[in-house]
Amino acid sequence: MLLGIPMVSFLVPLIFFNISLDVGFKVYSRVWMGSLGYTLGYWLSNKALFIYLHKKFPFTSQTWMRISIMTVHVVLLNLIFKSISTNLEYLFQGLKQPSVLQLYSGGIFTCLFILAIYEAWYFMVEYKKQKFENEQIKKIQTQMQLNSLKEHINPHFLFNSLNTLISIIDQDNNVAIKFTEKLAKVYRFILTLKDEQFINLEKELAFCKDYIYLLKIRFEQAIEIEIPFIESSLATKKVIPLSIQSLIENAVKHNITSSSTPLLIQIKIDEEYVMVENNLQVKASVKSLKSGLKNLNQQYALLNHKKIKIEQNEFTFKVSLPLIN
Repeated sequence: MLLGIPMVSFLVPLIFFNISLDVGFKVYSRVWMGSLGYTLGYWLSNKALFIYLHKKFPFTSQTWMRISIMTVHVVLLNLIFKSISTNLEYLFQGLKQPSVLQLYSGGIFTCLFILAIYEAWYFMVEYKKQKFENEQIKKIQTQMQLNSLKEHINPHFLFNSLNTLISIIDQDNNVAIKFTEKLAKVYRFILTLKDEQFINLEKELAFCKDYIYLLKIRFEQAIEIEIPFIESSLATKKVIPLSIQSLIENAVKHNITSSSTPLLIQIKIDEEYVMVENNLQVKASVKSLKSGLKNLNQQYALLNHKKIKIEQNEFTFKVSLPLIN
């Protein structure tokens, strides 16, 4: 600003008013002082508008909205300054008076130059911010996927899955085959999510059905999980990969599952959220650090600028994940 205002105010008379430095320092300095006043007015008004518009319309997708308003502002500002300039003709005493076209051209150039500087600065700041956020998102997602993979290949999960498989082989070969296929699909799905930031709600729930099948074979009547029918208008909405599955897993990990007191997990969907709710029957032996929920919340805050909702009372625990358009 300290450099831009003097520079622009010095160049405008040279470029647009056909005034050369040959008129002498005293005469040109008089014109320059007038130009400096105009430029200062242009600069401060455009800066104020820029700050207001970027608070009102902050997203990159709203750039054209900002440009449209700025264009109207430039026209009105030039009309105002043109009416003022009629009272400042003494600045051009001894010089050829600039035409209306020259005055408008100089004003529009000044406005566009100022706005271009601020927009370029804004995009640079946003680019750096977005780059940093993307790095953070990738870091969190990688950690979450790694944690999920570790959870599914740790000795306890493998032991439980293989133990379940062994127990059903003698009972029903077809069920054993299906169990093995579902187990393979769970691993395959997790491994294919390396670069995915979002996933369709329909696809995430389809994966959850495979995971739920494993749980149902293992726990039988000790667990009940309800998945609703997805409306066609909601099927293409997105969530963060493994988010719903991780909430189901979290509920199983921290609650008692038995045929006498089954764990009931309900998945509900509305226009804005997908909710995972379970009845509370907390295991005394499991200490919760809530790191999974913390990671999930960080991802949503970075990717969608919304946080997950966590609600708990004496009987239930519910987590609501924002749906992403």
